[in-house]
Amino acid sequence: MVALTAQSDGGETDGFLFRATGDVTIGLDETISSVIVADRSAVVEGEVTDFLMVIGGTATVDGTVGGDIVMIDADLNLGQAATVENVTLFDSSLDRAEGAIIAGDLSEEGDLTAFGWGAFVFSVMMWIGFMLLLIVAAVLFAWLGRRPLTSAGEVLEQRVGASLLTALVLLIGLPLLAVLAFATVIGIPIGLAVFVVVIPALWLFGYLVASAKIGTLLLRPTNVRNLMLAAALGVLLLQVLTLIPALGPLVAFLATTYGAGGLVYWMVGQPGRPQATAAQPRSRPVA
Repeated sequence: MVALTAQSDGGETDGFLFRATGDVTIGLDETISSVIVADRSAVVEGEVTDFLMVIGGTATVDGTVGGDIVMIDADLNLGQAATVENVTLFDSSLDRAEGAIIAGDLSEEGDLTAFGWGAFVFSVMMWIGFMLLLIVAAVLFAWLGRRPLTSAGEVLEQRVGASLLTALVLLIGLPLLAVLAFATVIGIPIGLAVFVVVIPALWLFGYLVASAKIGTLLLRPTNVRNLMLAAALGVLLLQVLTLIPALGPLVAFLATTYGAGGLVYWMVGQPGRPQATAAQPRSRPVA
């Protein structure tokens, strides 16, 4: 289950909810923007403002769905108090009680890909899978690499200028180095290694460092377990941010680049750091 919600006045909840491990119930006094359920059931007694999708399960609506309902190989039950907008059924069934209102269009299709929904569903599932992969990577990094993760995060907070400068050097210098390497036959493997290995790895770890820092600022972890939760939360927030057109991916890219700058600055600064000297004992006055 992946959920991102925000509590508002009156006890209402507004956010995004995806669940693949259990049923979903939107209570009578609850409001949520979007719900996606896979191989499970969704019950809507309150309100879904934007989007409801069920894949291979069952949806029962006795409340309001203000946007689209998309059912894929699923069953849709509309109760007497249901008020919905557009309903699209792909290889799905509809049980509509008397009094249920469909204010928009009702479409029943047998071929998912013919209407462009195949690409949409594929994109949604790829986004979810990629997010879960990044969450696992962040948790493992927090567990196995606590020191570099937290130290690089401290650099991002305490050495802002140095982190930005390092990030700028990486952003410009690494691609330039790779391109120059292609000028010679000997340098071609180096250029390929920079493009295929170094840059992706550096940006992955930069993303994880930035995500962990975001989660750390919110949760203030005091142990490894809480650091793992903070890292996972940071990934979730950054991934949801990418859903905002244009601005979201740009912010996520800048955060990733900044995280890579802080990590590299910390790594480069390790060998030359002065060792702490032991405090000299105070001499006692002679009587």
